[in-house]
Amino acid sequence: MSSRGAPGQKKDSFKQPHSLWRVLLLVCCCAKQQSSWTPSFFYRMDREMHHFVGQDILIREAQDSFAATTWPAASALCRYLERHHTELNLVDKAVLEIGSGTGLVSIVAALLGAWVTATDLPDALGNLRVNLSKNTRGKSRHTPQVAALSWSFNLESTYPTSVYHYDYVLGADIVYHHDFLKELLATMKHFCQPGTKLLWANKMRMETDLEFVQKFKKTFDTKVVFEEGDMKIFMATHREDGEEEAEDLNAKSTCEREMQVQSEEETEDEEEVEGNDDEDVNAGVLTGPDGEFEKEDDVEKVDAAVERSEEEVTLSDTDKDSEETEDEEEDEEEEEEGEGNDEEDKNKEPTNSPDQGQS
Repeated sequence: MSSRGAPGQKKDSFKQPHSLWRVLLLVCCCAKQQSSWTPSFFYRMDREMHHFVGQDILIREAQDSFAATTWPAASALCRYLERHHTELNLVDKAVLEIGSGTGLVSIVAALLGAWVTATDLPDALGNLRVNLSKNTRGKSRHTPQVAALSWSFNLESTYPTSVYHYDYVLGADIVYHHDFLKELLATMKHFCQPGTKLLWANKMRMETDLEFVQKFKKTFDTKVVFEEGDMKIFMATHREDGEEEAEDLNAKSTCEREMQVQSEEETEDEEEVEGNDDEDVNAGVLTGPDGEFEKEDDVEKVDAAVERSEEEVTLSDTDKDSEETEDEEEDEEEEEEGEGNDEEDKNKEPTNSPDQGQS
């Protein structure tokens, strides 16, 4: 029998490439599914191990984002929650963390039995969700939630206080060098309702941090529950007269925005006026390819205008010369009249003869 096989039968050598393509396709699909869990904006990932509530917590971090780094105040707040878990009693409590970052504080709160909502900016939620899922799955009483939250003055539309009420609001190292401290204070005020306890941990690094602390104390009833060097943990509760402080911040921020918009509008108006002036100037000059006037009538008009101006200049010069000549003649006549009067006066004076003088 021929080694080629029966007519119409395909060789095994033709089957092998197709099977390889299937394997490669399967590998690519698996890799794609696995990559869907990986945040796309992190270019370098590091891992950091923590140990709280009897659990090893593995946190994935990155080097290119503030939100992807675990800051010292987060560890300090986790230690405080663990040491005072009996006093705080987070079991079945509604807990909101603002500026969650890598999620370490939310993980510890969830391991202590709290119903946690971790929030941050939208581009930080991927890594936050991964860390929460890997460190709380099968270990926490409630599955922690992840939500986007941008600090602002208008949170009632997205987080109405009639629906969202939390027993605890947590924040760690959320005051640093950024331009949204007023919005942060307003966000704290929005969520810290009567019956809510706000725990804020921060390492004081700059003068702006201390200024924020002063405004924070004016807005809430506060006390320092932990202090070590530059690290402080504040516990704050709702205060009615703090509404005025938040409203003042809101009004001031709104006024600044209105002034900025008004300044931009004035600048645009000035630019528009300058543009119109340039158009008017350009419209008054009709030039051809060689820089000359396009129409002969315009040339004649210009020549006539030049001649008239030259004639006016000549006439004005002639008038000036004639006026000067007349003035000189008048001066000469006045001088001659003055000399004649002097001679007449001399003739009129009496003369004494020698004989009259002796008698």
